[in-house]
Amino acid sequence: MPAPPAPLDADHPEGVSELRFADAADGFAFDPGVWATHDGAAHWHQVHLPGAVLAMASADREVYAVVAPCWPFTGSCTTPARLYRSPTGVDAWQLVAGLSLPSQLGVVLRLQGSRVFLLVEASPAPYLVGSVDGSQGL
Repeated sequence: MPAPPAPLDADHPEGVSELRFADAADGFAFDPGVWATHDGAAHWHQVHLPGAVLAMASADREVYAVVAPCWPFTGSCTTPARLYRSPTGVDAWQLVAGLSLPSQLGVVLRLQGSRVFLLVEASPAPYLVGSVDGSQGL
């Protein structure tokens, strides 16, 4: 199977360093760029989201992406990262309202059915944010 036509390099804006498949047909290569396949990796195309994709996860035919608008990362970025979602088989990305995250910190994204959880690596302690239905933050 062909790989996405992206550099395997997290320091390049179109590069990727992570790979997730939602099912046999739908997959995503990301961090910081994002590329998608909807035919089992026979073909890949670049997806344009408003920033670097830090994390992705999928469940229940939905895929979520944590997007940081400032890339490359610098200490001066104060614009929050945002959570986006799309149906798994198409690229119809929508902002999940009510969630904003620090752009400079690590984020772990996990899904459990329609529930979305984000563990944010913050100081002095990590914190958890989430959404019950994946469409709006808590």
